Amino acid sequence: MRDHVYLIRRTARFTFLLAGLILMIGCTADPEVEPTAEQFDPPSTSTAPPVPTDTAPPPTLNPTLTPVPLPTETFTPPPLPTDTAVPEPATPVTVEDQLYIEQGQLNLYPAGPLYAGDRVTLQLAVSIPKDVRPEWIVVDVFINGEEFTRQTLNGRNLGRETLLLLPRAWDTTEYQGINTITFTADPTDQIQIGDENPDNNSISYEVNVLAPNALAEVSSSQEWIVRETDFARVHVASGTAAHRDIEQLLLLTNESIQKASIALQEAPRRIYDVYFIEKIIGQGGYAGGSLVVSYSDRNYSGGRIEEVLVHETIHLLDQQIATSGRLTFLAEGLAVWGSGGHYKPEDLNGRAAALVATGFYIPLPQIIDNFYPVQHEIGYLEAGAFVQYLVDTYGWEKFRELYSSYQNAPDGQDAAQLDLFLQNVYGKSLVQIEQEWLTKLGEMTLDKNIVADLNGTIRYYNIMRRYQEMHDPTAYFLEAWLPRPNLLRDTGTTAELTRRPELPINLVLEVMLTEAEILLRSGNFRQAEVLMGSIERALDNQNNFIDPLGATYNEITLQAYDRGYEVQRVLLDGQNATAVYTIDNGSQLYTLKFARERENWVVVQ
Repeated sequence: MRDHVYLIRRTARFTFLLAGLILMIGCTADPEVEPTAEQFDPPSTSTAPPVPTDTAPPPTLNPTLTPVPLPTETFTPPPLPTDTAVPEPATPVTVEDQLYIEQGQLNLYPAGPLYAGDRVTLQLAVSIPKDVRPEWIVVDVFINGEEFTRQTLNGRNLGRETLLLLPRAWDTTEYQGINTITFTADPTDQIQIGDENPDNNSISYEVNVLAPNALAEVSSSQEWIVRETDFARVHVASGTAAHRDIEQLLLLTNESIQKASIALQEAPRRIYDVYFIEKIIGQGGYAGGSLVVSYSDRNYSGGRIEEVLVHETIHLLDQQIATSGRLTFLAEGLAVWGSGGHYKPEDLNGRAAALVATGFYIPLPQIIDNFYPVQHEIGYLEAGAFVQYLVDTYGWEKFRELYSSYQNAPDGQDAAQLDLFLQNVYGKSLVQIEQEWLTKLGEMTLDKNIVADLNGTIRYYNIMRRYQEMHDPTAYFLEAWLPRPNLLRDTGTTAELTRRPELPINLVLEVMLTEAEILLRSGNFRQAEVLMGSIERALDNQNNFIDPLGATYNEITLQAYDRGYEVQRVLLDGQNATAVYTIDNGSQLYTLKFARERENWVVVQ
């Protein structure tokens, strides 16, 4: 059995159940990854302009991204009580007006086990008084009692936490074993107002650095593989699932860029760098100067890879339109609309009507001024559906005029700023247009399947983010560090983008999350709800699988784990099951057959 240890003794953090995807390097980010062979047609609107003559139509492609033939999924869970309640949308985080460091605020990269020789990024969140600028706060860092560095706070994440970020600063070559890292904010007590209790300004963590082993050797021997298409340079790390499937990904990348170009009527002016990575980040990807997309066989971030590629490409293309400013609400809405949906091809009007009918609708001024901290699915859906309403009602050229003329609010009051530009372009205020839109949505006939899918989607991603906070914090969108991939590529580094936690609890819960999302996306809402309830019970009960369904996933995954296998999928079929797994950090997929005998699952093939 392989030995793993937790890197940091961290307490469970306050669960935000918020959503959104990350942007820390100048552009927005969003999710969707899961190999699929389905095709996608770009959104059609009667008011969209014709395709420009300098943009070639997309080729006829049919990429198949299913890496291994799998048995038909005839999921038959045991009877369990069904909890179909959808968690309430999260409210914005309020930060105490004090200087302090809370337990559990440290993230280390690479994720998962650290090995001697890793160059580690340290990311510490520090709460500061609202009237204090981050660069005024000095932080001393000590490792094993010796001064390591003194720095000022130098970053901020989407959770509005101020950060000390030290990219690849700690060379662990000589630090094998247990190490104590101590952080002390404002060590000379320069901050008086808002720091009445200096005793909570210092905190220590124990970090275990393991001896180099096979995983470290694999990581150190990985290299970046680069292939070019007509529109992109595709980067994958050797030996990963993306490397295995690179031919299909090349075709899909090319097609997705063309779809984004057609949706925006904007031809790419440069070749884009696209990185397919093994690590899960947020809900599957982000965009800055380049595209980064999670691609893994055990991809619990859910959704379809087609949508994430189109979505993130739109974030790059729209920079050619928005030259004077960029509003997050409109940028994310444009990307959802241009992708034809958020996680899959979706009826945005129908989903927005369901949002209003179920009471989850959030008034636009509240979302616009507070986009990322609101519940992610709600925020992105409202933004995408609002853009669709503007385009359908007033035409693409009017929306393009709004998008291209918008200037960022100097005081951060984005809703008031958008109101001014709506009046300039449409002759109507934000309140007027929102009311017109809500009236139209209220006249629509609700589709019960859309309502079920919406409720299940909100519940699923709230559970997923709770899992990330508890067991995969470097993937959690409010906290995650998004490295510039070109800097890692230029140094030959892959670990920050490939390594992820692989403790047994990670494998079991990620397998369950993956299956729940697939069930939800295929319309099996009842089965998805049962499986999501099982995951919630495990999280509520200190990772103990207390119901038969959770116990089944746990037993099968651990049996494979004890054989040295890393499970990617578990497919249940009555009294039979199939585990899909990899060996020795490889990308080749194998299957292991199980059968139920009395109270236990046994390997039969």
